[in-house]
Amino acid sequence: DGAGSSQQNNGPDLDEFPPEYYEYQLRGVVIHLGTAESGHYYSFIKDNSSPEWFEFNDNIVRPFDPKDLSSEAFGGEEKLNIGNIGNAKDIREKSRNAYLLFYERKQYFDKKLQRINSL
Repeated sequence: DGAGSSQQNNGPDLDEFPPEYYEYQLRGVVIHLGTAESGHYYSFIKDNSSPEWFEFNDNIVRPFDPKDLSSEAFGGEEKLNIGNIGNAKDIREKSRNAYLLFYERKQYFDKKLQRINSL
């Protein structure tokens, strides 16, 4: 009946995209340390030219192991040693949590769904 035939096709339908189109990798995390009333922000960022990650915290830049990301960014509880009182430990809520996550598409495509190296 021609219904919808007047619609313009500005690109491929979503079901035409290859699975690789939907794959992303984590490139950075902004951490909030503190409470809703106050706090401090710092970041973990993956280097573009290597597999290394770094912590950027004010004027401190140091290597970071992404295996530690869950303990640094996902809240929960942590155990603290209390001074010199033998094995005494205190448990408290973590005051640092992921605030922003940055992802990058693993593979780029042009309008004809051909793979391209970059944007």
